[in-house]
Amino acid sequence: MHLMFSHVNFASRDPYCSHLLMSHPPIRSKLVDTMGEGQFRGIYSLVSLSTFIPITVAYFRCRGKGEMGKLIHNLGSYKAIQYTATGLRGLALATFSQSISAPSPNAMAAEFDDNKIRGIVRITRHALFTSLAFWGLANVIARGYAVDLLFWAPYARLDLVLGWNTLF
Repeated sequence: MHLMFSHVNFASRDPYCSHLLMSHPPIRSKLVDTMGEGQFRGIYSLVSLSTFIPITVAYFRCRGKGEMGKLIHNLGSYKAIQYTATGLRGLALATFSQSISAPSPNAMAAEFDDNKIRGIVRITRHALFTSLAFWGLANVIARGYAVDLLFWAPYARLDLVLGWNTLF
C-alpha cells in the first residue's frame, strides 16, 4: 500500500501540471485552434478526472494503514487548532458557494466587464482555488497523519499560488 500511495503521490502533481499546462494561454490557444473549444474542454475534463480519481482512491485506501497511517504531528488535539480548522472549512464552503454563483472572469470563454465584477471575484478571480486552499490548509493543520499531509498539502500550497496568480 505504501508503494502505491508513493507512486500516486508523485502523480498527484499531474493534476496541477495538466491544469497549468493545458490552461496556459499560448498552449491553450494552440490546442483550441487545432481541435476546437468543445473538444478541448472535453479532453481537459478527461485529463483532470484521470489524474484526480486514482489519487483520491489511493488516499482512501491508505488512511490508517502502515507508514501512511503514521502520526506526523498532533496539532489537531488542541482546541484552538480544531476551531481554526473549523473556521477555515467554513471559509472554504463560503468561497466555494461564491465560486458557483459568481463564475471566474478568467473562465474559459468568459466575457466580463470589470466594472460589473462583484463579490469574492473582486478579491480573487478564482474563488474555487481559494476554497480548495482553505479546505486543504484546514486538513493539514487538523489531521497529522502522513497520508493526510501528502494528500491535502498540495491543495493548500498550489491552490494558494494558483489563486494568487489569477488576481493579476
